[in-house]
Amino acid sequence: MVLGVYASLVAAQTCDDITKLDVPNLTIQAAQRTFAFHNGVAENGPLEQVSIGGQTGSRHEWRAAIEKDTIVRPSPDAVVRFLLINDSHETGSGNRFYLIGLRCSGGKLEQVFLREGLSLTVDRLDAIGVTVGLTVNQGDSTRKHWLYKWDGHRYVLSSTQ
Repeated sequence: MVLGVYASLVAAQTCDDITKLDVPNLTIQAAQRTFAFHNGVAENGPLEQVSIGGQTGSRHEWRAAIEKDTIVRPSPDAVVRFLLINDSHETGSGNRFYLIGLRCSGGKLEQVFLREGLSLTVDRLDAIGVTVGLTVNQGDSTRKHWLYKWDGHRYVLSSTQ
């Protein structure tokens, strides 16, 4: 999980109430990706020429969509907004999921959780914690689960199964 490599885009954005933030039109960074959302969709990469129904058009190589938007209160003084983003390669070569936790702190937008992966699933997401699952080895059905708990400032790894 990469928490420290974040800050530039999100920290520059001001916010007072995470529940009222216009997330579908927000620009955020997750790991090495920057998502400039417009109506919940962010298109990235070079434009490709494609044929759709006999017509030639262009589309971006990658398309990310916010699949789930969840608000939790891990402590009386904290509200965290989680976004599950599906970043899909439009030519069909795969996709990657990002689970991002954001909160307003001192008038700034702050990332308090980030986990990403090809087979990422959100097994639990509530005030008690976040549990995510990932396939350990590509081509293997064995999944590993990580439990993260709120430490008063961010979600930290508590255990693995």
